[in-house]
Amino acid sequence: MPDFNDFLLFLDQNKIENILSDAQLKAKEVQFLDSQNGIGNQIAVLSFTISLEVVGLYHAWLEQAQE
Repeated sequence: MPDFNDFLLFLDQNKIENILSDAQLKAKEVQFLDSQNGIGNQIAVLSFTISLEVVGLYHAWLEQAQE
């Protein structure tokens, strides 16, 4: 199995910025839907979105590493 540290090196500045940008856009959408619980929901959306995108990149990276 490939080393996880190699995956971390794969996450360059551009990939990280794209992930954070996507997460911020989704968090802003949630803010407008529920202004009373906005900050808590935004934190949850940020965490969820970032996690999903990193897992998706990791799986794509693993598939590429196995070829």
